[in-house]
Amino acid sequence: MITMQNKRRGAALVASAAAMGVFLAGCNTGGGAGGDASSKGAPTLTGTDAVATVNGEAITQAEFYSQLQRYTPNPQQMSSAPAGKTVLQQLIMNTLTEQLAKQEGVPPTDAQINEQMANFKSSADKVLVRGFDDTLATAGLTEEDLKTFQIKPQLAQINLLTKGVTIADADIQAFYDLHKKDQFTKPNRAHIKRIALATAADANSVYDDIQKGKPFEDYVAKSVIKQPVDGDLTQWVNLDDATNPMVKPLVTAITAAKIGDVPKPIPLQGAWWLVKVVDKKPLEIVPVDQVKSSIKYMLLSQKAQQNAAGQQEMEQKLRDFQSKATISIVPKQYNDLIAEIKSPPPPMAPPGMNLAPPSAPTGPRPGASAPMTAPSAPAPQAAH
Repeated sequence: MITMQNKRRGAALVASAAAMGVFLAGCNTGGGAGGDASSKGAPTLTGTDAVATVNGEAITQAEFYSQLQRYTPNPQQMSSAPAGKTVLQQLIMNTLTEQLAKQEGVPPTDAQINEQMANFKSSADKVLVRGFDDTLATAGLTEEDLKTFQIKPQLAQINLLTKGVTIADADIQAFYDLHKKDQFTKPNRAHIKRIALATAADANSVYDDIQKGKPFEDYVAKSVIKQPVDGDLTQWVNLDDATNPMVKPLVTAITAAKIGDVPKPIPLQGAWWLVKVVDKKPLEIVPVDQVKSSIKYMLLSQKAQQNAAGQQEMEQKLRDFQSKATISIVPKQYNDLIAEIKSPPPPMAPPGMNLAPPSAPTGPRPGASAPMTAPSAPAPQAAH
């Protein structure tokens, strides 16, 4: 269900696809960590010249700068490393992981990449009013960005960790049957615009004006909640979940309203809300054929998480692979990365204990091998 608080456009995918949410959350176009001159006032890097090479494979200036622009520190990782160093480290580790997958005979294929892209789109479109493409555009991203910096390195990890593992159609069907209601049913839902006013008197005054024919949109600037700036909420409101007493008045009012209606002011979150019902959609059950691929990747990730020995073996292979890698870095201030990557410290946690997907594009702790944990496949969920 949509959470009734300020929402940043471009971050809403987190509700439907964990991996995608992590990626977008780190993609503030105004981001960049303090203390790194390369992210402040630096000239635009758009060339094809390499900032680093990994076993002869180039990481271009354009790729580096694209990620640096969108970098935001991961609050769960305590690191004082400058943004440029952290981003370059992640790009190098992504490249090494993809190279190891190729060496092991399990590189991400174009078919897999396109399949995962379709999974992301499907999951996002269940949750977001405008869907996946609009969200990417608003976040300043392209499909190619997502494929290159998120999907491909994640698939390399999944392929390495699940080498030789298959998922039977019967397992997919069993998962679907178990979760049809909670994950594969899109509820009755509504798209709304919102104005939040400080007092009941303010809300009633605006409501009266709207009832007299004044456009709802003329009053959005008066809202005490400024995001989104146009008051147009990006996520569907779940009309089948009235169990939360905090949002029950809102759900009740929207359910009774028709498209285009503006119900009476609703007390919510310490303010008085006026909402305009833009659209409504009925309950839908998503057919199993539309989510088979997404379920398959979830089950593969689960199997990888349960295989601690396999994780340990693959992590050691990656550590050996990176220790023998030929790496060169052009920016001299980041040259210490070479030694850190080629001589990684032991893992901080035993295999199988830290199973969260790595946060893109912040990367592992300095000098560590890329986390050989099971990356989360996009979880097909109902619209919230």
